[in-house]
Amino acid sequence: MGGYTVTGKIAFITGVGAGFGSELAVRLVAKGARVFGCDINAANGQRVVDAIAARFGPDAAAFAVCDVSDLADLERVFKAAVARFGRVDIVVNNAGIGETSRFSDDPDSNWKLVMDIDLYAVIKGTHLALNQMRTQNPPGGVVVNVASMAGFLPDPNMPVYVAAKMGVVGFTRSLGWKIFKNQNVRVNGVAPTFAMTNMGKLAAQDPDLKKYVQASSVPVSLVIDAFMRAIEDDTLAGDIVRITAEKGIDVLPKKDLTTVADKNAAKAKAKI
Repeated sequence: MGGYTVTGKIAFITGVGAGFGSELAVRLVAKGARVFGCDINAANGQRVVDAIAARFGPDAAAFAVCDVSDLADLERVFKAAVARFGRVDIVVNNAGIGETSRFSDDPDSNWKLVMDIDLYAVIKGTHLALNQMRTQNPPGGVVVNVASMAGFLPDPNMPVYVAAKMGVVGFTRSLGWKIFKNQNVRVNGVAPTFAMTNMGKLAAQDPDLKKYVQASSVPVSLVIDAFMRAIEDDTLAGDIVRITAEKGIDVLPKKDLTTVADKNAAKAKAKI
């Protein structure tokens, strides 16, 4: 495992007010980073940042209210983070929501908001990060996109959430070593199973999910360990770090898509 140090780095985290976002902010600051966090819930976000400031000093963290489903608002707050700290080295696109009703029962439900927050804001946040990181001095950095094990497993109970997280997985894996080679930016993802965040607790109340949640849940601290692996392991680029009750933390194996394409082309040529 390589060694990207977070000491002295500036991290931008969406959804900092609760769950993974708040715990990761504390972990990063404890290791010497500074954090600019944003959240749509002003009270929760400010509470997290105030607690960090009380423990580590007033310059350790800053907060702004942001609705990541509004891409212009996300850009505004990202620029505020750069203005506040002068650069951004680590971007964590963490904000996310689940489906609040069955798509089959209520096709109109909140499906667009799920896509706006869970996929489109991730793409926008990554785009903002790349544009900033390639121009700052010194250039480079790390982006971590939050996917889910739902990004690999179809689920009729939450098809839109699955679609969004599959999108995050595919998007992140597509931005692999080429982006790192050309721009010195590593883009990785984390894909946890259920953990007892607010979303996890909500899922545990669903009769269709309750047994699965109980059997597969992992500690929040283990998920934060995986975030840190995605950030600090400089051998990872375009990788998805999975977190499951069965295997703990592991990295999704990569397939050599070029080799597959070459084999398919050779087979097609042989048939001519």
